[in-house]
Amino acid sequence: MNQTFFQSFLDKTYEPQGLPKDYPVPVKEGLLFYIQRNQNINTVVYEINLNHMGDWNLNDPMKVYWIKYNELQEESELNYIQNKLAYGYRSNVISPELVEFEFVSYNKKFYIRKQTNGAYQVTTRLMGKLSVLTNMYVYAEEFGVFPEVKFVELYGTCVETNCPCFEKIIP
Repeated sequence: MNQTFFQSFLDKTYEPQGLPKDYPVPVKEGLLFYIQRNQNINTVVYEINLNHMGDWNLNDPMKVYWIKYNELQEESELNYIQNKLAYGYRSNVISPELVEFEFVSYNKKFYIRKQTNGAYQVTTRLMGKLSVLTNMYVYAEEFGVFPEVKFVELYGTCVETNCPCFEKIIP
């Protein structure tokens, strides 16, 4: 790894959930999890996709969009490349209460589960333990058209112990 990577990593103060200290945490109804990156504080949000009747849209189970943290906190759709090569997902309905998905950019399995109380959560294995995913942090360096991902950190809560858990992926 190069000097730029280490210096920029050392220059930030990080919170326990893996975000630089000054990054905002989105608060949205239906929020499943979110992704933040080192390039800026804009955030990719994944929330449950309910139809106009309030039922889960199993054909398109998550709404994925940006929150641009400017004066207006604008929301905007992912562009074609972001959706097809980075933040988009493929899903498979297992039952009316369970959907499996993976990111287009990484083939780790995640599951959206409808809880008995009507809430939804995303689960996966973090360090081998079943966990509820809360957020991800992507560190990438800009090289030409596409950034080069150096690592991805996944944060959540262990289902068994209710303790915070973490997994770091280095591509």
